[in-house]
Amino acid sequence: IVVLQEGSVLQRGAPMEMYYSPNSSAVAQFLGYSNIFDASVRSREGAKCETFLDACGLRVTGMSGTAGAPDAAAVCVRPNDIRLTAAPSNTTANDLPENAYLAEVIFSSFEGTQVHYRARTDGGTVWDIVSPDVAGTIVMGTRAVVHVAPDRVLILPRTGAEVAGPANS
Repeated sequence: IVVLQEGSVLQRGAPMEMYYSPNSSAVAQFLGYSNIFDASVRSREGAKCETFLDACGLRVTGMSGTAGAPDAAAVCVRPNDIRLTAAPSNTTANDLPENAYLAEVIFSSFEGTQVHYRARTDGGTVWDIVSPDVAGTIVMGTRAVVHVAPDRVLILPRTGAEVAGPANS
């Protein structure tokens, strides 16, 4: 497969290789990552990167999808790689582990074999989430926790105007 943008090759490779290892935010968006946020890399330890989202300062830890993520990067997460749970009462952000965020469910749509959610964190970041838990009790207005495993977060080079996140799509 070859991914082109305005006549230039962004990436070429085998389908599975590109699906799991996009080389930029534009390729990630083309391949189904709908949670794409501008971020600044603050620290690196091997492939692991700590970033802060530019729009709200939310700390997100992930893995560099390319050799040495740039300081100006994009946090990229597939909607099916995020887990959403109801927040226990009296939970504060300080009670949560790495890459877990308090949020309010602002959209919920049953789609047969899955439920599509959007959840807005206290800082305003909107996460697009697809859950196979169709029997769950999470509905619009629920106070919830967005869980994003660091190994499911790609930190990639930013490429153009497609870096927006689901709130702007």
